[in-house]
Amino acid sequence: MSNFEQPTACVWCGLENPANSRFCIHCGRFRLIEAVCPACNAPNIEVDQRFCGECGNPLTHAAPQIETPTPTTPPPATPQDIPADSAPSPPPIATPTTTQEDAQTIREEEAITDAQTDTPTPTTPPPATPQDIPAESAPSPPLVATPTTTQEDVQNIPDEEITPEKEKHPRRKTSLHLLRQLKRILFHRSTYGFLMRHSGAIALVLFLIAGVLVLDDYGVGVDEDWQRATAIANINYVLGRDSDFIADHNRFYGVAFELPLVLLERFLGIEDIRSIRLSRHITTHIFFLVGGFFCYLLTYRIFNSRPLALIAMLLFLLHPRLYAHSFINTKDIPFLSMFMIALFLTHRALKKNDILTFMLCGLAVGVLINLRVMGAVLLATVLAMRVLDMYYASSNTERRHILITAAVFAVSSIWMLYLITPVLWSDPVRGVLEWIPAIDQGTVNVYQIFRGSPFLSGEFHPPEYIPVWASITTPPLVLALGVIGTLAILFRYVMHPSDIFRNTTFRFGLVLIACVATPVAAAVYLDANLYNDWRQMYFLYAPFCLLAVFGLRWLVLNFENRRIRAGVYATTGATIAITIIAMAGMHPHQHVYFNFLVDRTTPEHLRTQYEMEYWGHSFREALEHLLERYPDTQLNIAANDYGIIVRPNWGIMPQKDRERITAIGDPSTQEYNFYITNYRDLWHSGFIHAPSDPGIYTRTIYNSTLFTILDERR
Repeated sequence: MSNFEQPTACVWCGLENPANSRFCIHCGRFRLIEAVCPACNAPNIEVDQRFCGECGNPLTHAAPQIETPTPTTPPPATPQDIPADSAPSPPPIATPTTTQEDAQTIREEEAITDAQTDTPTPTTPPPATPQDIPAESAPSPPLVATPTTTQEDVQNIPDEEITPEKEKHPRRKTSLHLLRQLKRILFHRSTYGFLMRHSGAIALVLFLIAGVLVLDDYGVGVDEDWQRATAIANINYVLGRDSDFIADHNRFYGVAFELPLVLLERFLGIEDIRSIRLSRHITTHIFFLVGGFFCYLLTYRIFNSRPLALIAMLLFLLHPRLYAHSFINTKDIPFLSMFMIALFLTHRALKKNDILTFMLCGLAVGVLINLRVMGAVLLATVLAMRVLDMYYASSNTERRHILITAAVFAVSSIWMLYLITPVLWSDPVRGVLEWIPAIDQGTVNVYQIFRGSPFLSGEFHPPEYIPVWASITTPPLVLALGVIGTLAILFRYVMHPSDIFRNTTFRFGLVLIACVATPVAAAVYLDANLYNDWRQMYFLYAPFCLLAVFGLRWLVLNFENRRIRAGVYATTGATIAITIIAMAGMHPHQHVYFNFLVDRTTPEHLRTQYEMEYWGHSFREALEHLLERYPDTQLNIAANDYGIIVRPNWGIMPQKDRERITAIGDPSTQEYNFYITNYRDLWHSGFIHAPSDPGIYTRTIYNSTLFTILDERR
């Protein structure tokens, strides 16, 4: 009886196997073993012997165990998968012989096996073969017919057949690959560097797109037509058509921004009143965005940090009140943006200390003074810095250079102011002497409401008027960071007083503090004629926003814990996001934004305590509501303050809607069917109490009424 027909232990692993099993059910090796070579009958075959020592005949087809990935094509069934009772017992095999060709095949199979040991593949490896097979060995058939695989066959195996099990699903593989590629692109150092290097330009483009999309949502203020008329009067005065303008009370309003607007509309041939208003609004908004971009550039030059520069730009542009006014206010917003541009050139001039940059800075300051005479604060501040530099100079040559740059700066400022201010051309000295008192007297005298008390703007102002208005209408994050930055700069000079003579980053912080404190102190001392919240002082937000960045940087540098730093940035980002959400929620009435420092929940508290809808921008919404609600009715509309708020908003409506609206000037002498009120009385008492009739439509913000529409047809 053959060894295969009796239950014996495996000669490789030593475990028992059932009868008639050709392979070990435990280790999978071929259960040979005859005591003699089946080819040449050579005796003394050892247990671990793979080939016959006499003829080289293979005594087993078991291949070395190689750990390979699971192949996609399942391998042939092994003896372990065949039940013992179903496995047919092989018939007695005649004594095998090995030919020369068989020996050569065995050598190739063993070479392939060795190659597969180094590089695992999912194909079933061929059996090992001896290195040298004697040529005179007797031919014998192989014990088991098994397929052979050559090196060429291995190279020709498709990649799909050797793919690991976890990559069998091509769709999932593609999704994961795309996610990895996206993550690699977004967080790659070069991509992050590109986004940071161009973050200011990217933010500018995004804000411009947003501005174009919401451009036609805003109304028109009562001052817009007056501003345009002043620019036209200046043009007529220059052309010799209106010599009486020299005595007009509006001659002190600067036209450095209004003149280009009028010239642009005439150059483009814009005649429709709606198109004129929209062109003015988009131009004003673009100039506001330019001011924000210069805030980015200035912050980067001060701190050499693009993330801080981007945060500064966002803080500047995302002030809710200023953002709404950037469409509708052609007086205060251009002054704000020009102030930021002048601050940028001031920093550059103090840093480079050359004649050309001081000349450019002087030209910018001249334009600034033309827009509002309060721009002279920056002129005085720069000259004061030059005096400090002269005191600290180490040589007469350096002092002479400082004196020349200061003179160039002052002369270029005065020359630019004279060039773009026509009322100064005939008599500059007299014009300046008449201009300065206009700061105190103003050009109008109207009732204002502050903390529930009405007062005339030209007679009295509470000393806390500007600080309170700025505090309750500015995002709290900017307020907190601005105070921290101011205290950090002042503390620096208390501890190191001599640093004031060194041209450092912190000394430019002193310039910013001076640009904030000096105008406020001057307004309080002169009891300046201020009205309509603090809009004449909106330019203070430019230096104060930069002080807020100083505060943010101080917080980041004074906390070495990375978690605290991350928390500061996260808080800043979250607050900016909250501000954006608040602005979107009250769109397009961001001009009446108040922060949580004032009561916003009590009904009608804000309307009766502070100025809200003083320019009548929301009246456009009132007109649109009436047009939609009464599509077939001719609308004769009256309003408080003799209807001066209705007509500007009438002009921005489309032509077909303007034909259906008639603005009534004096309700006491003309018939009207609808009445719109914002509960303000500029000329008599300051405010109007809400009527008992709730009206047909009311718009409220913070539980306070912006306007009410009354139906007077009954």
